[in-house]
Amino acid sequence: MDGERPPRSGTDGARRVHGVESRQRRLQRQDPEGARAGLSDRVALVWDDAFEAYDFGPQHPLKPIRVVLTVALVRACGLDALPNVSAVIPRSATRAELETIHDPAYIDAVERISGEVGDPYGNYGWGIGTGDDPAFAGMHDASARVAGASITAADAVWSNTVEHAFNPAGGLHHAMADHASGFCIYNDPAIAIRWLLDHGAAAPRVRR
Repeated sequence: MDGERPPRSGTDGARRVHGVESRQRRLQRQDPEGARAGLSDRVALVWDDAFEAYDFGPQHPLKPIRVVLTVALVRACGLDALPNVSAVIPRSATRAELETIHDPAYIDAVERISGEVGDPYGNYGWGIGTGDDPAFAGMHDASARVAGASITAADAVWSNTVEHAFNPAGGLHHAMADHASGFCIYNDPAIAIRWLLDHGAAAPRVRR
């Protein structure tokens, strides 16, 4: 931000973000037209409280509180109330969309394990039940929701509804076609990219 050093702590970071919002509000009071010009880029915040269901358990480093606090900070700073920001509730990825990246047999396994979880670290196969990817109830639905949110974000930008879209729960890029890996069950970035390609993103396009 204008040559400022990056924040050294979470509290410091919150102050910096709050400072940005304070400056924006000051601009709106002093020069409403100029402030609006500075907010010309439309932004979608893709969020659903159900993202908290993507939960590997209290001992796992990837805890739902990470994304919950991210959105809480956005709201506390008033960023979601800016005139160029819209809240978007995502949909879940369909089975067909998941299959554009993941093997059908793997998706079947995730669905089955989601409904029969006993020991989170059981010998389930498919990369599930490991220290990185313990099994949890509702795993398929939670993972499909995150993937659907990334598709929702991609669609919002591709359709020129917004210039930028943010899915705080997304980025689970370690999942492989036929097994879980690195805290990731379904690879939402790959699924969203495949969606874009299937909708013509590779073709030349004039942005309006």
